[in-house]
Amino acid sequence: MSPVEPAAEAPLTIRRASGIGVLTAIVVVGLAVPTYYLWVVPRLKQEADRLRVEAPGEPVERLGVWFRFGQPQIHTALVRARFSAARPWYVTHVVQAAEAGEPPTIYGIDFTDLPVDVVQHVGLEVRVVLPAPTVLAHDVLVGDKALGVPVYAAGAEVPDPRLIAKLRLERYFEGMAEAVAKDIPTAYLVVVIGGLR
Repeated sequence: MSPVEPAAEAPLTIRRASGIGVLTAIVVVGLAVPTYYLWVVPRLKQEADRLRVEAPGEPVERLGVWFRFGQPQIHTALVRARFSAARPWYVTHVVQAAEAGEPPTIYGIDFTDLPVDVVQHVGLEVRVVLPAPTVLAHDVLVGDKALGVPVYAAGAEVPDPRLIAKLRLERYFEGMAEAVAKDIPTAYLVVVIGGLR
């Protein structure tokens, strides 16, 4: 029996795009982009002018308009302040255990299912209203965010946890506080924790 020889493979051919077609496509795209901007920019300018004319003049009303966009941004900053997705808490501080081998006590505010309405608009204020910190768990914190958490020895005098939370949370809103003060000079952002302003 003679061995069966494999069939000869057809040579591989690669189809190339026409040079004229590629050049035409580049020219068309290159001209389309600036043409689109020449058409859109005047319309956007007219819309911006219209919005400026229709903008409210009173500071409280202007803050109301600002709040529609600011509230979700502030809420997002709160969500980012959580310790982790597995531990959706804002950790204020940790107190070491009195007994050796026992885990420390973690204090903070539970941000699980944090409602958007913790950010409120009252007069010329944008308020972030949160409850006072409580005991969240008895465990050891690990990870990058654990590095910035204040740790107190067992039996040491701990400052008011509401003040700790307020001072640590305000840094998440520095940009927003500056933005509201710049846009509406008489308005301001305040963080209220457990009734502490």
